[in-house]
Amino acid sequence: MRISVLNHTGILFLSLVTHAASAQTTLISNYNQLVTALERGDDVKAILHFDKCSLDPNSAASHILPKLKGASTRFNFNEYTHYKLQVDDQQKDIIVTSITMLIEHPHGEFWNNYARLRIFEDNSAELHVAYYDPLTDEKQLGMDWSCHLSNGNDGNGIMIFDASN
Repeated sequence: MRISVLNHTGILFLSLVTHAASAQTTLISNYNQLVTALERGDDVKAILHFDKCSLDPNSAASHILPKLKGASTRFNFNEYTHYKLQVDDQQKDIIVTSITMLIEHPHGEFWNNYARLRIFEDNSAELHVAYYDPLTDEKQLGMDWSCHLSNGNDGNGIMIFDASN
């Protein structure tokens, strides 16, 4: 019986080590790598760090900027759209994904949160975040951010990972 317990423990340990090794991610540091990973069907995720991005000065939410130090959010690219967008007089290749979720505001109110992440072929990105009252569907707050994809060493605000490896 003792040998059986040791064998099961060894198998469990080996299985945990194998799972941990297979859970490694690969950093995606540019737009072309992102397109390739998405079109291959890989499990792509983006982590956005608000304090490494620039809030649009026209956003009505500049007063909450100090509260966002260290704040982040994640986008899973389970659903996305890849297309060309007309910007001024040129066509830009773009990937867009969005999330919608019910969140609790620090004051105890619940708001519907909608966020859209647009990533452009020049490795720049735009994040639009809007909060709506879930009862009236009235917009309570809106923010627009500009960011850049990170290579892991540059301090840019968006880290994109391929978790398929």
